[in-house]
Amino acid sequence: MRCLLTLLSLSLVVTISLQECPPGWRASDVIPNKCYYVIAQRKIWFDANAYCRNSQPNALLTSISSAFENYNVDAIATSTPNASACDQFWIGGNDFNANGQFAWVDGSPWQYTNWALGQPDLTQNCVSSSALKTRQWKTEDCGDGNCFICEMYMGGSTSLPTTTMSSTTTTPTASSTNMTECKDWLAHGAHTDGIYSINPDGRGSFNVFCDMTTDGGGWTVFQRRINGDLSFYDKSWYDYKVGFNNGLENNLWLGNDHIHLLSTKNSNVELRIDLWGDRATGSLSSNNSNGYWWEQRSNFYIDDEANFYKLHLSPLFTGNASSPGYGISFSNGKNFSTFDENHGAAALCFSPDQLGGWWLGSCGEAALNGKYTPTFWISGFFWCINDHICINPNQSRMMLRSLV
Repeated sequence: MRCLLTLLSLSLVVTISLQECPPGWRASDVIPNKCYYVIAQRKIWFDANAYCRNSQPNALLTSISSAFENYNVDAIATSTPNASACDQFWIGGNDFNANGQFAWVDGSPWQYTNWALGQPDLTQNCVSSSALKTRQWKTEDCGDGNCFICEMYMGGSTSLPTTTMSSTTTTPTASSTNMTECKDWLAHGAHTDGIYSINPDGRGSFNVFCDMTTDGGGWTVFQRRINGDLSFYDKSWYDYKVGFNNGLENNLWLGNDHIHLLSTKNSNVELRIDLWGDRATGSLSSNNSNGYWWEQRSNFYIDDEANFYKLHLSPLFTGNASSPGYGISFSNGKNFSTFDENHGAAALCFSPDQLGGWWLGSCGEAALNGKYTPTFWISGFFWCINDHICINPNQSRMMLRSLV
């Protein structure tokens, strides 16, 4: 033990933390602030990583930076109840570019490996560990089902200690930085709705909620209303610029800068809108509290901030949510406006109509960011399907994905 501690002190430059891991997580004996969570359930690699992400705010499939950490991780897996039934465990290593340059999903340097004889097999892209037996790694089809090992850093940091070992291996780009939208994750085998990391322009990753099941999946959700817990109608221009939410899986506006980036990085992007339920009553309501409406349009994008995030979309659509000139059709070619930054909207759109940030002119035929409980009919959070039916939905969702 004294020799092991001496080796660790020579090879690692660390900082000490007194923070404790969350319940069920195990502290690393090698890397301060790092915690592990062994899951004895079989999932494909992408679903395993999504499970890690959803378990803690900064969790991912684990990286392994040294022989000491590899031994530590294997010891934790061995002592985990029910893990004895697992033959392989997914870890965060991958080669999604299929070029033999492996990366860790958390972006840490690829500086240590423990490949089994004959590995890696470069025809397979995801890395697993035989943690209970040989402790060696191999590549597998990312769609195989394995148990898995999550990591997280207390305090939100994902920085790793600096090693004194020399290495000629260059640091490859993390796999998440190769994913420009949810459709890329889908193409690499992810089929579970959840929070994923994307990097549309190579300038930095951010988290989004991906819908992997609706109409073939691969959708990046940029607006969602599930209830009135989060106010939308009184948010400022800056709030809409950077985005806001009470959990990416809950009520959210992704942010106009992100929406502009995602809707312009490809030549053709499609928009999907889903609406559930109608709280309105009266002769011009749908009178369908359990109704469901949807539509899809191509050639969707919004301009940058200098051009007021102007909306562009095809006049052609599929679905039952609107008719020409109604719903979001009315907003085509309009600038985005908020209560504190009006770029062509009528003043009454914000008071008393309380329509929130939206593409507005003489107000509009829809406003999915309006006050959740409207003051009066065709105000607040509403959507007009045609000239004789307008609804106040219970829930809404807006999503995009590239068509190229």
